[in-house]
Amino acid sequence: MKGLATCFFLLLSLVIFAQNDIGSIVIVTTIDGSVIKGKISESDDDKITLVTSYGKAEIRMVHVKKVSYQISSPEPKEIKKAPLNTNPLGDNNYSASHYLFSSSAYGLQKGESYYENTYLVWNTLGVGFSDNFSINFSGELISPLFFENLPVIAIAPKFSLPFKNKGAFSLSGTLFTFPNGSDDSEYGGFLNAGFTLGSRLNNITFNAAIGYGSGFELNDLQPFSISTMFKISDRLSFVSENWIFNGDDFLEGAYSINLRYHFVDNRSSFTFGLWRPTEDTDPLLAIPFASGLIGF
Repeated sequence: MKGLATCFFLLLSLVIFAQNDIGSIVIVTTIDGSVIKGKISESDDDKITLVTSYGKAEIRMVHVKKVSYQISSPEPKEIKKAPLNTNPLGDNNYSASHYLFSSSAYGLQKGESYYENTYLVWNTLGVGFSDNFSINFSGELISPLFFENLPVIAIAPKFSLPFKNKGAFSLSGTLFTFPNGSDDSEYGGFLNAGFTLGSRLNNITFNAAIGYGSGFELNDLQPFSISTMFKISDRLSFVSENWIFNGDDFLEGAYSINLRYHFVDNRSSFTFGLWRPTEDTDPLLAIPFASGLIGF
């Protein structure tokens, strides 16, 4: 009851402040410890929008712990103590739910969604149905346009359980359909468990999966990945995804180094870098990677 009353008065104070003091410098502290400083642009019962020196930042009311505003010129202690990795991004870093192909244990939150294009061929739509459950819908158009086959499509639901921005655990599955030149399509996929240590912006994730499928040898495949992302600057992150594919009679892998550029609103990003399989790729030293993401 006490917590409900606190939330009520917090929301009430935000609405009053937004109506009477637009243009003043606001300091919002979120539940996970982020501190965002800016001017109120708009506010309602669901979110508050601040104009910061990095662009606009939308913060959902359910994530707000405290709000105050700066009266004098010296910056308050909260701003001086705010870590670099949480200050400007707010809740808008949609690309934090995944690395390249593998997933972080963090998921999209309710109402968040994004479109991502990889290699100009593979298209993904991610949708957050709740703060703990999201689904990715993916596919390509090369097969029906050029080979008169059904397209390769995939669906990947994910249940995520975060631990106050200190880490997260996830259970997910991926189901692919593969055209085989006939009227029927074969299928295959993976069941995956993931564990992330760290925040949404600076973390390391361990994923372990079991393959399954019809007409494929995925049943004997146990892939394992170690991936990481961390901020280099306010707009740039380092991303690395590394795989080990373990089967009955083989052991292969792949590793990558990438940079991810976050655009002004932090809902969109561009990731580029290099893949290097452990098998011989002569004459290529590495395979380029590129993807663009738009959050909405």
